[in-house]
Amino acid sequence: MSRPTALKILLPLLFVAFLVTPVSAQENNTTTKPSALEERLKSFTDRINTRQEKKEAMVEARQEKRTKVLEARLEKRQGFLATVSARREELKTKILARREKLKEKLSEFKDQKKAQIAERFDQKLGEINENKTTKYTQSLDKMSAILDKLESLISNAGGNTQARAAVDSARTAITAAQAAVSAQTGKDYGVEATSESTVRSDASSARDSLHTDLKATHNLVVAARQATAKAISTTRSVGRKGGHR
Repeated sequence: MSRPTALKILLPLLFVAFLVTPVSAQENNTTTKPSALEERLKSFTDRINTRQEKKEAMVEARQEKRTKVLEARLEKRQGFLATVSARREELKTKILARREKLKEKLSEFKDQKKAQIAERFDQKLGEINENKTTKYTQSLDKMSAILDKLESLISNAGGNTQARAAVDSARTAITAAQAAVSAQTGKDYGVEATSESTVRSDASSARDSLHTDLKATHNLVVAARQATAKAISTTRSVGRKGGHR
């Protein structure tokens, strides 16, 4: 084959090779670039998912903690009611035994009308104490329930320190009142009836003791009610302002 003829054949082949090579390189580049982009996209998606998982875990942890707190509050309320109920039953047993002895003493009175008055008075004092302590117990339980709701509202709103402090102060006041009511429930104000001549003064002494103790307990219940009212107003005020702190 002559040289001119060979050149005629090689030149077209070289030209085709020149054209094909850049296209192949371009094709290689286009296949690698999407791979790198996909890796960056996957990394970005993973970071978003991780953040979301952490956020959900924090929310779940707060909710679990809040649930445990509410369960503990409810258990404490039920414990208070159970304690009061148990003391009331214990007192009834003691009163029945004491009144049997009182009847024996009163049966020896010459003035049976006076004896009957003393017996009714003894029963009346017991009824007053039971009715008052029952009312106080119910009021304090309602206050505790209100504070539980306030605490949930405060937590859901982000946790305002001022509102929390008001609720904590009210709980302290309620705890003090509950202790007083629990103790008051177990007290007996029976008429001693040491003798027929002193039965009137014995009855007056029992009445005065009941009055003094109920007044002290009442004051603590009122203080708890006022603290609860303050907690309500503070929470409402914070809610209107929409502040977290």
